[in-house]
Amino acid sequence: NIQGDNLIDTTSFDALGNTTNGQRNGYKLAVSLKEFQTAKEIINGICENFLIFLFKSGSKYKVATLEKKATADGTFTNPLKSNGVAQAYGWLGSLDSYYSDFKFTHFNEYAKNEYIHSMTCNANGSTSGLGTTYETLCKTANQQYKQGVRLFEREFPYIFNGMDSLPSTTTTMHSIAKLLITFYTRLRFFVDWYGDFKNHITYEIGDQVKINYSGAIPTGLNNSAFFLITDKQIESVNGIPTVRFTLMETFTV
Repeated sequence: NIQGDNLIDTTSFDALGNTTNGQRNGYKLAVSLKEFQTAKEIINGICENFLIFLFKSGSKYKVATLEKKATADGTFTNPLKSNGVAQAYGWLGSLDSYYSDFKFTHFNEYAKNEYIHSMTCNANGSTSGLGTTYETLCKTANQQYKQGVRLFEREFPYIFNGMDSLPSTTTTMHSIAKLLITFYTRLRFFVDWYGDFKNHITYEIGDQVKINYSGAIPTGLNNSAFFLITDKQIESVNGIPTVRFTLMETFTV
């Protein structure tokens, strides 16, 4: 950003990166750059490794995470109707979107060109002190969806700690592993929502809302679960200016 900070939404970056209360407080990163990479490639790599997404909202760049906020940014209650039919549609993620076994490799050693640390978790056990909470999540996924072993395997080139002087449960890789296992061991609910300008235009990608509308939301999620806005489009429904959102159910670690 050659113009300085005027294109950066500093509030969203502070909420994520503050050293005392940020959502990624205490997380560490380091990487050996072995070949030329653009700034965008490096930023995308960091975001992927740390479960962050970067997006442009209005004229500014913001960051957000998938974890549930302490307080919702609002509540959606009245979708637009087309020919008397409410324009709100919910669906459950496909069976391809959950996993029951996990393997994470990190700390890429430049000289050897290989990852020297790994971490695993499944219904039968785990390494590096992940513990029974996360083993149980894997076991429940196996029992609930009955699709056999589904392995989630990922390399983390930007994460190096995990065998350092800190207790194992406080390292960056442990924190990321717990987020990923919690997120991927169950299917997520998604919603397409069409709203009027007056009550919906102020909401942006990255906001989290509750949805109080039983016509599209299961009873257990209605007016209780938080949904992350992942997409926002301005459209026209029967000639009426409309805000269309795609939303995804968040999670709590």
